[in-house]
Amino acid sequence: MKNIGLCLLAAGQSKRFGTAKALLSFHSKPMIQYLLEQIGWEKYATRCIVLGAHETQISTQLPQIYHTDIIFNPTFAEGMSTSLQIGLDYLKTKNPHLEAVIYLAIDQPFLTKTLIDQLCQTWQKSANPQKQIIACEYNKNTFGIPTLLPKAYWNALYDLKGDIGAKTIIKQNIMDTQFVSFPEGIWDIDTPEDLQKILEYILQQYS
Repeated sequence: MKNIGLCLLAAGQSKRFGTAKALLSFHSKPMIQYLLEQIGWEKYATRCIVLGAHETQISTQLPQIYHTDIIFNPTFAEGMSTSLQIGLDYLKTKNPHLEAVIYLAIDQPFLTKTLIDQLCQTWQKSANPQKQIIACEYNKNTFGIPTLLPKAYWNALYDLKGDIGAKTIIKQNIMDTQFVSFPEGIWDIDTPEDLQKILEYILQQYS
């Protein structure tokens, strides 16, 4: 895993939610801390957390152990593409031998270490890793992040503008994309109502 980087995107303004999604209480912890623990963050030597709109609030509440991984996106208001790019810049500087980057989103509460490992293993076992994108399939018609983007697609990533993410690159290279099943990826948090539905779903699973 030494030449695969992780980039957690947490720079958004959370306009629809009304407050920093990274600091939502989830399983009695701030969402960002919960996710970092769930995905085995420390396993990856090359990693970064991209913050923006709520940088001070988030970094203040995040345990000190994660502070060295934080980078600030000063152009966060221009959209998600800027966070993808600044994260990649940082990871390439940190590891000149980097071969691929996995992008994760702060508002997907069901991320796990098992899922991230599956993305990596699927990529490493593919016939042509240099050209193989690995993305998550939520259901038959919906896919997205987490997404593993190998080096061959980084120039395309730098061409993205505004509030556009890796899904655009997947669509443009769908024949070179392999999917990993992630049904719970359909759940993300954009509004307070979304959070309530997720909490109800969790209760149903354990009732």
